[in-house]
Amino acid sequence: MNKKSYYLFILSLLLLGSCSQKSENPISELKEKRIHSLNLYLYPSTIRMVNLGNDTTFYQATKNIERIHYLSVDLSKDSNDSTYQAWFAEQNFSEWDELFQASSNGSLTAIYAPQESDDQYFAYIKTADGVNLIWAEGRIDLNKVVKLMNSPLNLGPISNFLDDKSKKEKRSEIWKKAREEQKRIEQQEDSIKNQEKIAQ
Repeated sequence: MNKKSYYLFILSLLLLGSCSQKSENPISELKEKRIHSLNLYLYPSTIRMVNLGNDTTFYQATKNIERIHYLSVDLSKDSNDSTYQAWFAEQNFSEWDELFQASSNGSLTAIYAPQESDDQYFAYIKTADGVNLIWAEGRIDLNKVVKLMNSPLNLGPISNFLDDKSKKEKRSEIWKKAREEQKRIEQQEDSIKNQEKIAQ
């Protein structure tokens, strides 16, 4: 997901609810399955870092956010996809209040709120090869969120962190494959030597 989509996703999911009982964070369970490529917890101090231009609208819209849990899962791997689908089916999100749903450029975004919560929201943005999940706690001004969704914003240190982490993961994957290939070659050479010894 690109920077703008990530920003819009976070803002659009924080809608106002109308109930009272707290619900547990549903993506904590998925996190324990260890199929995610990125796991982040964002708190007020972190969220304020996004507002590099000291935009008053952004501040008013996000000042009452308590915490955001963000999880990204690569669904191009069959094992990840099946694990995610099984987890999603267990959540019974159909019993939650659907606050928002939209399709854009091949992705689907949906936002839900537990029926007995006034400040908790679950949202996801799903593409052909991945899904990004957010669990948010807190309140925002919906009118200001709509205004922010129609304007650009520099994600600053958060976007830099995401970029750096993504690049690091790609480098790690390349080195991992290289080590596996080297190990395979060494095993193959050892096997040939053993066969030659047996033949002698």
